[in-house]
Amino acid sequence: MLPKNRSLFKSALHRVKEFDPNVELTQGLWLLDVYGMTGARDWQAAPALGPRSSDAALQAYASMTQTAALAQLQTSMSGLTPEEVLVRLKIRGPNLLSTVKPPKWWQLLLSILPNPFNILLALLAIISVATPSPSWSTFILLIVMIVISCAVRFWQEHRSTVAAIRLQASVSTNVRVRRQARGGWAEDVIVDEKTLVPGDILLVDPGDSIAADCMVLETSSLQINILTSLTGESEPLRKTSAPQGGKEDCGLFELENVLFMGTSVISGSATALVLRTGDGKYLPSLSGATHRER
Repeated sequence: MLPKNRSLFKSALHRVKEFDPNVELTQGLWLLDVYGMTGARDWQAAPALGPRSSDAALQAYASMTQTAALAQLQTSMSGLTPEEVLVRLKIRGPNLLSTVKPPKWWQLLLSILPNPFNILLALLAIISVATPSPSWSTFILLIVMIVISCAVRFWQEHRSTVAAIRLQASVSTNVRVRRQARGGWAEDVIVDEKTLVPGDILLVDPGDSIAADCMVLETSSLQINILTSLTGESEPLRKTSAPQGGKEDCGLFELENVLFMGTSVISGSATALVLRTGDGKYLPSLSGATHRER
C-alpha cells in the first residue's frame, strides 16, 4: 500500500535513484518506514530503534544505509539548496550552543551587595550611630566605603561580562559543505559553521574539527581523535561508512560511521551527512543531562 501523497513518495524515490539507479518502485517500499503511510515525514523527526532518546536516534542513524539516512533528512549527495538551508536554519536556529544570558545591571548590582566585607562595614556603621555618643562622621565614612567598593566591583564585573560576550561573538570557524547551486548542480562552498543545518553534506579534511554530529557517507582512511576523558582510548579511532546494523548494544563512541561534534580529524578525508546541530548534538545534551542530575 503506497502513501496517499504519491508525489511526495515519488520525490523521495527520485532521491534514492540518484544514489542507486537500479532501484525500482516496488523496491522503494521501504521508504514507507521513513515517510509514513500518509506522506513524507518531517525532516526534523528523529528515527529511533526503541525509546525516543538521543542515544536511540544516533543508533538508528548508524544502522541505516546512506540512502535511507539521506531520505530521512530529505536531502541528497548534492546537498541542500540555499532556500532549504534558510528554512531549516530558521526552524533549528544557528549551530551554536546555548549560553546563559548575562544578568541585567540591577541583578548584577544586587549580587554584589551581599558581600562579607560590605556586611561588616554596614554593621560597624550601624554600631557607630546606635551606641551612646553616635559618631555620624564614622557612619558616613563607612557608607562611602561601601558605595565605592560596590561601584568598583560592579564596573569590573560589567566589563568582564561585555568582554566575554564580544569574544564569543568574534569567534568564527569556517567549514566546507556541498550545496546545490542555482542551476541545480552541486558545488563545494566555504560557510560559517553556525549556518550548518541537518541534511547538509559536510566535507571533512585532516586537521578539521567536527562542527556537528554526522554520519559518514564516504571515507578515505579517516581517523578521528576522541577525547581520552570520554572513551579512555589513547589511539585514534578509525571511521568507515559501513552501516552499523548489528551493533545496537555497543556504545555510541564505538559506532564507526558516526562523527561527534568536538572531535578532530587526524588523517584521511570524508563526506558526511549532518544529523544534529546546536543543542541537539550528543555531547552538549549529555552535559546537560549530567548537570540536571546534579
